[in-house]
Amino acid sequence: MQDEEKTFEELARRRRIIRAAVECFGKKGVRDVDIDEIAARAGVDVAQIEEDFTCKAFLVCAAGADQLNDAINDYVASMPEASLDDKIMFIIKRRCQCLSEMQEEADIFYRLALEGEQPWSDTLDQFIWHLSVHFATLVEHSVRTGELQAETDVSTTVKTLVSIYLAGVATIGMRAMRFDAEKVLQFIEPQVRLLFSCHKS
Repeated sequence: MQDEEKTFEELARRRRIIRAAVECFGKKGVRDVDIDEIAARAGVDVAQIEEDFTCKAFLVCAAGADQLNDAINDYVASMPEASLDDKIMFIIKRRCQCLSEMQEEADIFYRLALEGEQPWSDTLDQFIWHLSVHFATLVEHSVRTGELQAETDVSTTVKTLVSIYLAGVATIGMRAMRFDAEKVLQFIEPQVRLLFSCHKS
């Protein structure tokens, strides 16, 4: 019982620290916030932050992952009644908006994840997996309802969508000095529309 209480307290403390970091980074930017400020907002010692997150970069990644999780929960809850390609673009737009709003956090998160740094590499894999699941659910539904042709290969369609999204984020978004959601969407949207124009019933 004591171990469970300790685990709950540790998780609650980590959550407070992450939310405090999100607030501080949102107000001043990552570079202008120090750990002391986050500790004061979270009501913890700096030593506790260092114990939980090792370094500021890891806390930045945790804050970025938390914001993206919030965006995912938001778009899942507010999915519009629309055509399949509009729903797919709704998801992609929400994710791009989130990346645009947390530019510094996203840069650090993706850099560490792509370098294989754990747990961020696994976290990126999970985000891509969740995106694939959301796409697959929508595509399968559209095949069942007849919006897409019955012979549409769901797996290939989902892989294509994920590839288009990641190419836009990596080549147009992350390589720029500042992540510009509109430019990323200008790259992605025509390809998504073209993909589904080939499969519509």
